[in-house]
Amino acid sequence: MKTQPNPQIKYLDGYRYQSIILSGCREIIDHENELNELNVFPIPDKDTGANLKKTLKPLLTRYPVHEARIDLVSQEIADLTQQSAMGYSGIIFSQILLGLAEGLKNHHRIYPSDLNAILPNALEKARQSVEYPVEGTILTVLKEWSEEISRISSEIRDFVPLLEISRKKALSALASTPDQLEILREKKVVDAGGKAFVYFLDGILNFIQKGKLQRISG
Repeated sequence: MKTQPNPQIKYLDGYRYQSIILSGCREIIDHENELNELNVFPIPDKDTGANLKKTLKPLLTRYPVHEARIDLVSQEIADLTQQSAMGYSGIIFSQILLGLAEGLKNHHRIYPSDLNAILPNALEKARQSVEYPVEGTILTVLKEWSEEISRISSEIRDFVPLLEISRKKALSALASTPDQLEILREKKVVDAGGKAFVYFLDGILNFIQKGKLQRISG
């Protein structure tokens, strides 16, 4: 029987949560222009990246803060993005963060196994924020990523491989968006909001693999 490696990151508290959220937001903002160019649905107004920047940048001026409880940090992050949300993409992202905050209520810290109960609420909040939910968008990418997390979170006790594996599922879902939405297929692009969510995951993964979070592992 193989010995399981020691977990690199076995829990998230308020400090860690704000660090990974900020890293994900920075990655989205860094790709503002590309996301603008991908924006052909629901309105081809080339502003997905710009709206996400306006929605998420206030977090970068507010955080990090000195707070160890993940429930308090996540709620404040959600409240701030509710106030700054712009456009369809910004509203959806703000609702994802709100759904996470509601799922994290009364938690001081969380472990991978907790995600199975937390993520469905974030998905539902995102879907409710759109009057007519459509497959082949960020909602599809978020759903397939969330389902993959739920599938493996009871078996994996380390956030690093959990996010590495689920990120691959999100990328696969993104690549399939043109098969589900005709306008994307015609323009030969993937969904801009879905791409932004994958960049969000990329920013989180880059930080937990290479940033300060790994040095305070445990």
